[in-house]
Amino acid sequence: MHLLQWLTIGVVIFAAGAAATPVYNTNVDPSHWVDSRSTGGNGLAGTGVWGTNFTLSWNISATSVPNQLHYSYTFTWPQGAPSHAIFELSEGCASATAGCVWGFLFDRLAPEGIDWGTFSAGPSNPNMPNPIYGVKINRPKSAAGQTLEFYSNRLPVWGNFYSKDGRAGGLGWNAIWNLGLTSAYANSDDIINFVARPDTVGIPPEIPEPGTMALMGLGLIGLGLWRRMR
Repeated sequence: MHLLQWLTIGVVIFAAGAAATPVYNTNVDPSHWVDSRSTGGNGLAGTGVWGTNFTLSWNISATSVPNQLHYSYTFTWPQGAPSHAIFELSEGCASATAGCVWGFLFDRLAPEGIDWGTFSAGPSNPNMPNPIYGVKINRPKSAAGQTLEFYSNRLPVWGNFYSKDGRAGGLGWNAIWNLGLTSAYANSDDIINFVARPDTVGIPPEIPEPGTMALMGLGLIGLGLWRRMR
C-alpha cells in the first residue's frame, strides 16, 4: 500500500479515535482558534430571548510578544446587554496573582470589576446549570458588551462559559451558556458543545500560525505511520 494511502487511513483513524473521547479540557486544534457557537443546535443554550438567539464567536491569535496569545470573544444578541461574562480557567489559574490571564477589556474599556474563583447559580447567575471555576468580568455600564478581550500565556483547551443580562424582552432572565456546562453534555465527544478558553499549560516561546500548526500535526501523523512501516 502506498504511503499516501496509509497516511489517509491514519488521519481517518486518528479523527475517529479523537471523536470517541470526551473533549472537555483537551487541546483546541489551531483550526478552531477562530470559531463560533450559537443557539439553535450549535452548542449554546439559554433562557429568555437569548435562549433562541445568541452567538459567541472567538479569535485566538499570537501577538508580537513571545509567549503571549490574544483572546477575543464577540457576543451577538437581540436585546439587552451582558452584565458580566464568566470564562472557565484551569485550576491554579483563577487568581489575579497567577498571572496567566491579564489585560481584560470590554469594548476597549476597563471592566467595572474582575472576580476570581468558583461561581454558582444564584441571583447573580440565574439558571447557571453547574458551577464554573474561573474569572468573572463585569461589563462597564458605558460599554455595549459586544467584545471581550484579554491576553494569556496559556494555550486554549475546550471548556465552559456563562453570561447573563437582566430581563430585556420580557421572557425572563436572559442567560446563556455552552451545552457542555450541563451535566447531560459534560462528557460529550463533540467539540460543538464547548468553547475555547485558556488552560494552565504555558505556550512555547515561538507560536506558529494556526495553519502551520495544523500541517505540522498532519506531518507528525504521517511520520509515525512511516516509521511503523519500516
